[in-house]
Amino acid sequence: MENKKGDKELVFMLYNYPNIDKLIENRKLEIIDKVNTSYNEWSKAKHSLYTNTLEDIIERIDSDKTISRLNKWKNIIEKFLGGISYNDMIKRFVTNKYFFNGSTEEVMKTLKINYDEYYFLDQITKKSLYRLCEKEKLYV
Repeated sequence: MENKKGDKELVFMLYNYPNIDKLIENRKLEIIDKVNTSYNEWSKAKHSLYTNTLEDIIERIDSDKTISRLNKWKNIIEKFLGGISYNDMIKRFVTNKYFFNGSTEEVMKTLKINYDEYYFLDQITKKSLYRLCEKEKLYV
């Protein structure tokens, strides 16, 4: 792949796909924790442009780039997996290697494949998902 940073992000997102909703929730909580919301802040909102009201928090969450990127990744991986039939070897490979964190030996034993087939499936998965990311303009 041409984009090393994109390759690392792709692998990270594959491993963390089952927990992506938790990552999004944690990011929302980080944003909320950083903002001081109180009655005083609410009363300042009547007279100032820069405040920490509930509306401001919601706006910050909606405009947060990290949450937006995680949602894009979630949709892209769902689209990728949705385009693969249930019994397809690639889907079983992705599930065993990335979602269940299986070791190389465990994945080869479960899928009854050799190392060359394992390597081939890994490369096909990454390249296909990378192309889908480019198509969805994730790496622009």
